[in-house]
Amino acid sequence: MNTAGVKGPVRLRCEYESDPMGIDERRPRFSWVVNDDRRGAVQSAYRIVVEKEGGNGAADVWDSGRVESTRSVNVEYEGPEPEAAARYAWRVKTWDGEGKESPWSDTAWWETGLLERGNWGAEWIGMDFDETPPPAAYVRREFELRAPIKRARAYVTAMGSYRLMLNGRRVGDDVLAPVWTDYRKRVTYRTHDVTGLVQEGGNAAGAILGDGWCLGALSWAMARNCFGDPPARLLLRLEVTYEDGGKEAVVSDGTWKCSTGPIIRSGIYEGEVYDARFEMPGWDAAGFDDSSWSDVRVVEDTGVDVVAQTGPSIRVTREVAPVSVKGTPGGAYIYDLGQNMAGFCRLRVEGPAGTRVQLRHAEILNPDGSIYTENLRKAEATDAYILKGEGVEEYTPHFTYHGFRYVEVTGYPGEPDIGAITGLAAHSDVAESGKLECSSELVNRILGNVVWGLVSNLYSVPTDCPQRDERLGWMGDAQLFCRTSCYLKDMASFYTKWEQDIVDAQRETGAFTDVCPFPDKIGLPQTGAPAWMDAGVVVPWTVYEMYGDRRIIERNFGAMAKYVDFVADRNPDGIWRNERGNDYGDWVPAGVETDKTMVATLFYFQSARLVSEAAGVLGQEAEKARYEELAWRIREAFNGEYLSEGRYRDSTQTVNALAIGMGVVPEEAAASVAEDLVKDIEARDRHLSTGFLGTGFLLQALSTSGHGDVAKRLLLNTTYPSWGYMAEQGATTVWERWNSDTMGPGMNSRNHFAFGAVAEWMFTNLAGIGPAPGTAGFEKIVFRPEPWGCGGELKHVAASYESVRGTIGCEWRCVDGRLEVTVTVPPNSEAVVTLPADSPGGVTESGQAAVSAAGVRGVSGGGGQVNVEVGSGTYEFAVAIKEP
Repeated sequence: MNTAGVKGPVRLRCEYESDPMGIDERRPRFSWVVNDDRRGAVQSAYRIVVEKEGGNGAADVWDSGRVESTRSVNVEYEGPEPEAAARYAWRVKTWDGEGKESPWSDTAWWETGLLERGNWGAEWIGMDFDETPPPAAYVRREFELRAPIKRARAYVTAMGSYRLMLNGRRVGDDVLAPVWTDYRKRVTYRTHDVTGLVQEGGNAAGAILGDGWCLGALSWAMARNCFGDPPARLLLRLEVTYEDGGKEAVVSDGTWKCSTGPIIRSGIYEGEVYDARFEMPGWDAAGFDDSSWSDVRVVEDTGVDVVAQTGPSIRVTREVAPVSVKGTPGGAYIYDLGQNMAGFCRLRVEGPAGTRVQLRHAEILNPDGSIYTENLRKAEATDAYILKGEGVEEYTPHFTYHGFRYVEVTGYPGEPDIGAITGLAAHSDVAESGKLECSSELVNRILGNVVWGLVSNLYSVPTDCPQRDERLGWMGDAQLFCRTSCYLKDMASFYTKWEQDIVDAQRETGAFTDVCPFPDKIGLPQTGAPAWMDAGVVVPWTVYEMYGDRRIIERNFGAMAKYVDFVADRNPDGIWRNERGNDYGDWVPAGVETDKTMVATLFYFQSARLVSEAAGVLGQEAEKARYEELAWRIREAFNGEYLSEGRYRDSTQTVNALAIGMGVVPEEAAASVAEDLVKDIEARDRHLSTGFLGTGFLLQALSTSGHGDVAKRLLLNTTYPSWGYMAEQGATTVWERWNSDTMGPGMNSRNHFAFGAVAEWMFTNLAGIGPAPGTAGFEKIVFRPEPWGCGGELKHVAASYESVRGTIGCEWRCVDGRLEVTVTVPPNSEAVVTLPADSPGGVTESGQAAVSAAGVRGVSGGGGQVNVEVGSGTYEFAVAIKEP
């Protein structure tokens, strides 16, 4: 083998992040991408070295030595326990399959956080208010730094929401920090490098505190203080290291001062009222006169765990310019941003002091062109800015967000131009991982709607909707969409964080809850519903399969098993009857209700099976066998109760899709159950009838049972009910209901991701990129593109996915009766490419017989399906194919 391509590893990650600052993991994990562009490239060994900042370049902390292993994902640090607030550098080198050593990678680093509560030396501080809701609190303190500064770090969090300032400048760009958790059990902190924000001599630190998720109104109940008691409070440690080696800390304590300011009201659902006449120029800088300010209240520490944030912060990720602005007879101006989104607006205005400009947000318009807000229910979604009258003023809300496409502006002095409003899309800042484009503009639009629906509902938890008085971490929606989201975005650390929220909410019985974090005051049952609770099993398993993350299974296996035991103890005959329980069933179907007991039992089976597989991953063979036997008993009970003469009793599309997709259908009934599914679709003029649960499995079940052509027809439909129907009605996100355009306001979001689970099928079947069964982290890939002949508008599909091992790609096109398929396999992975050919001899690679091509390890099959086994590299296959 030619060894010219061996280079140092790239894309170094520690706990899924590039150079993370402030993590609390005592045993962080390292990942890298093998940098070898030759076909068939593999890693046979690696070596990791770690040194502490300021070391001599040697591995003074840990040297793994040469480890004979192909592992390049989530390799655990095995050195001495890291110190708090310390930076560590690490590098890695690899050996290829022939034993040739690569150069060292570039140096990466990670920095530890404070690790333990005792290292803070700080107190919780806030400001008491009599009114509800309260205004925002402003807190400040001045301090002197004695010498030139080498390094400064701010460790900060709040019970509520905060914005931290140093010497008049904002620290970080987080929105609604800290991220949403059950603040009664854990609150997360962030670490910021503030070296450039402090100086020798006089300094000032300040913070603005709002109620946030911890104390603000939540849900249709508009219940306040769901996760703690007021007031909103700050916890801060500013640690400075001087050039001479000395250290000093400035902490939140009783020496700080507090006051009110221009934020009169700020709530996540309500919106914000900001009176610029009450601004206090210089309040966050040294030399400000705070003699009229009060002493802060030092709030008793409840003992809540204060832990480093896992997963991305919420940030503004995109500016969206309006496409039009129109005046109304009543004097309002309606801005159309052209895109339904989540976030808020930046207002630009000039006028007299005391002028109140109001912004109301909505997803759609009434027939008369005014904004439609009935579906927001109790969420006011209204921001107001009161001018100070000093030239051109700009305003962006601090502690709120909205779901909207349209903005109604009233009170604007004069006639606003189109630039007076700019939409700021904000969400948990997850990186893009998947791309897909094809020859069908409709499919491209549907996928775009799915992506916007996803990011609009990532607010440190996967919410159901971003606009109305709900916005909760609904478990059922998320578990169905979990794998889809992983194809579209890098969700590993996001779901790691949320799975902890799920476990934090788990009841003593073992039951999970419907939403997580779980606010007890909103009136939801303490025990969740079938399929909703199952997210506690599905989410960690999906993260394991997509990212090769064994640790999420290790840390959550007990909770996963406890949940399945909870269901098993109450349903000894294997059928989950749930007669007195909370049950949503196949939520919001297209007119066809499915038996809830059947649906519950199918999800019970799936969770038992996944817990068995998780036990196998952990090497717990007795537990693996126990849950495998339980899953078998559930399957037998289900088929014994409901299957007769090859047909299920309640033969809806949802039942058949779930049974096929979960592997419940006996082999002898597989064809007849699939036929029942197809017949029902055909009887509805080739349309679906499924709700949230069935839709997540429908197209995949059709492809699995050999009916990918029917799945394609469902995808390309433009009449109700279909994804294309939404797009044709002007939707720019996915709706909560198939008929949201004709439903009333009660439960009717235009921005819900659940039905967007179709995008998983776009990647795994339309493009053909999927993990091989029994593997994790795309160590082995299955390429199985489904062109269904080469007719119609789908003649070309190109997709890529940034896996933990590197870029995976598949592109196919139909050209003159030939199917041309180009696949890319990252180094240190292998793949099976399944192509529609009659025999191995009918497959070529780069113009020659595939069987003799470099990198091809085997060709087998026939009769319409040929499997080509390949190592890493890019391959160009071609087969003759008949037009439909």
